[in-house]
Amino acid sequence: MPAPPLSFTVTGLGCKVAQYDAEAISAELEERGLVRLDQPGSADILLVNTCTVTTHAGYQARQLIRKLVREYPRARLVVTGCYAERDQAVLKGIAGVDLVVTRNQRERLGALLAGETTVSDPAAGDVRSTFNRVLTRFGNRSRPLLKIQDGCDENCSYCIVPTVRGPSLSQSGQDVEEQLRQLSGEGFGEVVLSGVHLGRWGEDFPDGQGQTLASLLARLAELALPLRYRLSSIEPLEFTDRLIETISGFSDLARHFHLPLQSGSDAILRAMNRPYTAEQYRARVAAILSALPDACIGADVIVGFPGESEGDFEETLRLVSGLGLAYLHVFPFSPRPGTAAAGMAGRPHGDVVKERSRCLRGLSAGLRREFAARFVGTAQQVVVLSVDSGSDEALGLSGNYLQVAFPAGDVRRRQLVLVRILSADDERLTGRMVSLPDPGE
Repeated sequence: MPAPPLSFTVTGLGCKVAQYDAEAISAELEERGLVRLDQPGSADILLVNTCTVTTHAGYQARQLIRKLVREYPRARLVVTGCYAERDQAVLKGIAGVDLVVTRNQRERLGALLAGETTVSDPAAGDVRSTFNRVLTRFGNRSRPLLKIQDGCDENCSYCIVPTVRGPSLSQSGQDVEEQLRQLSGEGFGEVVLSGVHLGRWGEDFPDGQGQTLASLLARLAELALPLRYRLSSIEPLEFTDRLIETISGFSDLARHFHLPLQSGSDAILRAMNRPYTAEQYRARVAAILSALPDACIGADVIVGFPGESEGDFEETLRLVSGLGLAYLHVFPFSPRPGTAAAGMAGRPHGDVVKERSRCLRGLSAGLRREFAARFVGTAQQVVVLSVDSGSDEALGLSGNYLQVAFPAGDVRRRQLVLVRILSADDERLTGRMVSLPDPGE
């Protein structure tokens, strides 16, 4: 009698691209006959896809790995992802870790777990191959991620991502279309187009094809699938006038954009090796809101970068207060070994960083409330994230990134529905369903 197939779980940590990678690994293992389980209790293999963007991300990964080793000592524990790329030795040194797999070795993971005893030469792998897999499961997600770009060619002084992700690579427009058709056929209402440096999509194509993110979106508009698209983070200067014009004419693209800022001080931006000034950032946000006044725009801000004075912080505070942003993601500076900023002097005291972070997060909460209140009385197309049969309440997400609760009725997860907003309670909206929208609208 043949042995039962090996079973596994995948835990994905980190950004949208890392979450996509975790699902791609899972799909490859399932194709090889392994069985994915939702819980690790009886799994033969526990796979952890890690993140290393901050010190805390590395700490979180180590704590999770030790917890899994302690609770499931009989399972084989495999670690991959960005932290595995940056510091294999630390991970291999954790008792109970059986295998650490780097990016270029990942394509051999399935073969290895299926019984082969060696991993191929790291140079033989190709991160682009992770694009060539159509994912339709996405765990319990209501909105699938589609990675259309990976890697980064920039050199921000605080960032380890180019080291662990490699150079910018793009998925072909034809493959993007094929995967979107399949995702639409699976019944998804919204797809998040993601990338490490999304605004550089197409620049690495050979023979000067001249493809850009704007041209890809124009192509998707012509495709006319019954989908809503959402973009992940885009660098401010790559949010060009042409991209704004294309988005303005693309009704199926969510009006939600995340533009990393990091600091409102030109001196700190230069030290970060960011390729824009505070005024250039202001101008890009103003251009977007001029064309798309209901757009939700968010920003990343790093607090406590080496050399950040009280005056520098005040410049950041003034800038983000007057831009018309809808929210902030606030991060205390995290020195990453191997980056230029890790050795820079003049880091503000920890208590100062905590207070500045608290101040910005309070500002962000106010921005969210003000933005949400603007939409009371309007009708919003929302994708259904969850349905609570006990309370008959559905929770959805609008195109401009607002959570909306409404009576569920007969709606189902993943569906796009039209909801009239009746009230705003803090950052959450309450409404009632108007209709199922015409997919052609």
